[in-house]
Amino acid sequence: MALVLAAIGLFLYVRVGSALDSTINQSLKARAADVAALVEQADTGLREAQNLRGPDNGFAQVVVERTVDGEHVRLLAMPVTAQDQRLVVIVGASLEPRADALADLEGQLLVGGPIALLLASIAGYLLGAAALRPVERLGERAATISAASPGRRLPVPPAGDEISRLGGRLNEMLARLEAALERERALVSNASHELRTPLALLKTEIELALDEPDSAPALAAALRSAGEETDRLAQLADDLLLLASVDSGELPLRRTRVELAEVLDTIATRFSPPSS
Repeated sequence: MALVLAAIGLFLYVRVGSALDSTINQSLKARAADVAALVEQADTGLREAQNLRGPDNGFAQVVVERTVDGEHVRLLAMPVTAQDQRLVVIVGASLEPRADALADLEGQLLVGGPIALLLASIAGYLLGAAALRPVERLGERAATISAASPGRRLPVPPAGDEISRLGGRLNEMLARLEAALERERALVSNASHELRTPLALLKTEIELALDEPDSAPALAAALRSAGEETDRLAQLADDLLLLASVDSGELPLRRTRVELAEVLDTIATRFSPPSS
């Protein structure tokens, strides 16, 4: 902002100086034309034109050879042929008003520039704070969202700007995370249920075997049933590992042909109640 204000101040200074120069040049040209017209008149006009000075500290002289020094002026020379004489019309104007005007402008820029910079900084700070206030609200709400509070979402500003779109995308991400968490909870619940059944059966077989410790056939049947349930637990553990691999995206797919009847018979055998 300081660089922008400095560039604007420099542009104004140069532009005003150029405008003052243009005004002075136009005034000198008009005065030179007036003096030239006076010189081209009769002899009285030539005498009257020898020393002309205006009320605004401008002056005009008709000279052949003359050196002008002292006051800081701008001169405009114009050749004129009048009354069989080759003359040079020189008009001039003081540059002190121009210098005073530029000095006054420079002072105003030096005083007003820092004030404008301060006001722009304050306005920028307030504007930035207002623009970031929705982000702060998003952060405060995000700090309160956890797995224990499902369904909570971030406040989306109604402005429809980038922050609103960001809040909407974050809410979509929260919805996906909640869905994944819900699937994980369902998986844990189903796995617990699947583990409970073979473990209960295994415990029952062991208790039956303990009730008849001297019966070899009952003990053998209990051991066979325990082995089947152990295989079922191992298969269930493999299934859980398979699901974990699927969720992590690390499971390669291997396509192969299977007999549907065999698959259904295996499922029916696995989930059929054990024989007594």
